[in-house]
Amino acid sequence: MVDRQARGIRPALSPEHALIAACVDQTSQRALSTAPATPLAAVILALIARGQVSGWRIVVWLAVVVGASLCDTAVLVSYRHRRGDRDLHRWPVDQLATTAMLGLAWGAAPFLLAGGGAHPELHLVVFIFLIACGATAMPMSAVPSRYFFAFQVPICGALAVTELAHHERWSVPLSVGALLYLATTAQLSRQVRTWSMNEIRLQSDNARLMADLSRRATHDPLTGVANRTLFFDRVRAVMASPERAETRFAVVYLDLDDFKQVNDRLGHGAGDELLCDVARRIQECVRPTDLVARVAGDEFTILLTPIDDANAAAIAERVRNNLARPHDIAGTTVTVPVSVGVALDDGTSMPEHLVALADAALYRAKQAGKNRVELGGA
Repeated sequence: MVDRQARGIRPALSPEHALIAACVDQTSQRALSTAPATPLAAVILALIARGQVSGWRIVVWLAVVVGASLCDTAVLVSYRHRRGDRDLHRWPVDQLATTAMLGLAWGAAPFLLAGGGAHPELHLVVFIFLIACGATAMPMSAVPSRYFFAFQVPICGALAVTELAHHERWSVPLSVGALLYLATTAQLSRQVRTWSMNEIRLQSDNARLMADLSRRATHDPLTGVANRTLFFDRVRAVMASPERAETRFAVVYLDLDDFKQVNDRLGHGAGDELLCDVARRIQECVRPTDLVARVAGDEFTILLTPIDDANAAAIAERVRNNLARPHDIAGTTVTVPVSVGVALDDGTSMPEHLVALADAALYRAKQAGKNRVELGGA
């Protein structure tokens, strides 16, 4: 059984889902930091090319790069906000489209800026500049290959084609260099993605292991409710809270009457099944703010907060009536009444003393004939 406090916890992200979210965050930061520098970089390259190409080429390329950068940034930012809602269950298609737009925009530079009789030195400047721009895709290298190639192929392909078209001395080496750069970064992208997935899986496994160890340390392994340690920790926390002076709470201590007879007659396996059913029925009777714990073999406690005298007695009586109904255990109908003791905090009790008062009330209930609720006080 899962305790009520854990029911609202959302399930952990899958490794693929976590990688999407991480890459969206990472590329959003990259885009937000580099997008303002994109127009400046275009202007610098245009100034280098001034006198080598016509003005309309500069204007067209600058407009294309700025527009593609803004679209790419807008999509990434929108998905970064959606990441907070855990709405990223697959790689976004529109991000692929804007990534391709950005790659095509940068890839247009060799045709628009280095075309039309430009000096060979300018070819080398454009080549180095665009290779450096292509390196900005490395933060995206953990994404699927289609995203990486959508950005890199237009840049490297445009460089290779334009250099071969110029028939200069450095054309062939530069074209081959562009293709080798594409192949190298593609292989690195696949390797980085593998590393990223392995790291996310390792972190996810560690998180699950720590959560499991934490739960084992604070919950009863048989019934799934809180154990004695967690119960006393919660009582101490409630007693130490600033609201203790205004908010009362109570401890309910209950014990199954004649539980040993069930073990002797049906076996310990049936007894364990009965304890699980008892824990489930107790949880049906309490509120989300209450805590149910198993503190010994057939002894359970309930922390009721906030509560008053009348409500504490009513909840205890509801638990007793619910547990008194027949249980279907191992194909046999079993009726096990329960004795209940209730102790209300007066604002001065210590945790152990309050639980002892509830235990004393439970003892009085057994002495008075069992299957009843007795109230105690601090």
